[in-house]
Amino acid sequence: MKSSLLILFLSFFGIQFAYAETYRVDDTDLNIPAPIGFVRVTPQMNAVYRLSQLTTSSSNEQLAFYIQEKDGPAAMSGALPKLNRYFSLQLNKRLKGAIVTGKDFGNFKNVIKRQNADLINSLESQFPSLFDIKSRQISKAFNIQIALRLTTMIPLEMHVDENNAFAYSFFGKLGISTEENQKDLILSGTCSFINVSDKVVFLYCYGEQDDLDWTRTASRDWAERILNNTSTEAQKTTARTNQALDWGKVGERTLIGVTAVAVVFLGSYLVSKSRGNKG
Repeated sequence: MKSSLLILFLSFFGIQFAYAETYRVDDTDLNIPAPIGFVRVTPQMNAVYRLSQLTTSSSNEQLAFYIQEKDGPAAMSGALPKLNRYFSLQLNKRLKGAIVTGKDFGNFKNVIKRQNADLINSLESQFPSLFDIKSRQISKAFNIQIALRLTTMIPLEMHVDENNAFAYSFFGKLGISTEENQKDLILSGTCSFINVSDKVVFLYCYGEQDDLDWTRTASRDWAERILNNTSTEAQKTTARTNQALDWGKVGERTLIGVTAVAVVFLGSYLVSKSRGNKG
């Protein structure tokens, strides 16, 4: 009964959570449903929407951001609840106009499989600058002085390895500081990459420290729904020749995207705490 009332409430405000949205990627239409139990964040969810817009790295484009259904009413009221679990649907700008063949996707997967830990180590020097920028943006947007930092990111072995999808999980240790105190938090997450209609989309899923298994299961379920929902034939209006792609560089940008979206976990924790919201 409670679930039915929540669905009725969200539907009243025009929030669609179980239906596929169509996203235009270059000359291809992708029909992508929301993750089960989640709603897409819209501009009407003022605070959550503004925070979600601050978390995309410069190399990626965010198509949609999703929060749990239970957080929908608070988000629609303008509040920023503590977001313990969320998803981000993104694509790499370098890949937006490319037709990614099965061979191309295999090359991308092999780069991540072989070099993921090395890529993270090579990017660690960029984390402080990235989080300084995000700290200033969130401080200005929400009128609160905060400092965010990522101290450690530990990638795990690839656990999904298929022709049109692969995924790996990670743990991240994050720090948050205000004028009054500081706190360290650990989050878990899963990054999934799928080749749908010759376009590669990134599915980022985040949870708390003990949510690793959930992030893996939820990510896999969502990836399967996307692949099953989209025709294997790309709906293209023009033909385009693919250019040679530097998959190592794409891999680096992918990892920066992972860390950028982690800012939501920290930002929602601090802002909701400062405003007295319970989460």
